[in-house]
Amino acid sequence: MGKRILVTGAGGYIGRHVVSALCDKGAEVLTVDFRTDGIDNRAEILAENIFSGSKTIYQELGNPDVCIHMAWRNGFVHDSDAHMEDLSAHYRFLQGMIEGGLAVGGDGHHARGGLLGGGHRRKHSLQPM
Repeated sequence: MGKRILVTGAGGYIGRHVVSALCDKGAEVLTVDFRTDGIDNRAEILAENIFSGSKTIYQELGNPDVCIHMAWRNGFVHDSDAHMEDLSAHYRFLQGMIEGGLAVGGDGHHARGGLLGGGHRRKHSLQPM
């Protein structure tokens, strides 16, 4: 496969399964989460705080080719105040990753197109693998 894939929230229910599936496909998987129990031992567990505000967060997280960002405090508590409280930290994390060198899906505009342009067309695949 040859891809370095970072999975945030890797210790969560969905994250653990995503990590294992990526490892099964031969990806080099980097993981980060507050909880690391249950993460596939084929993946590398990083001890970084993604919300540190570090200007070098992309490098600190191993210069991944792909980032699957699933870290979300209280993810299954749908009415948790944490979702809005943490939103700016998620934005700063993703901004730091992109400014550090992480490519945005496809040619850059398709990822935004799903939010602003009415969705993706089938001919524009954003498959990381």
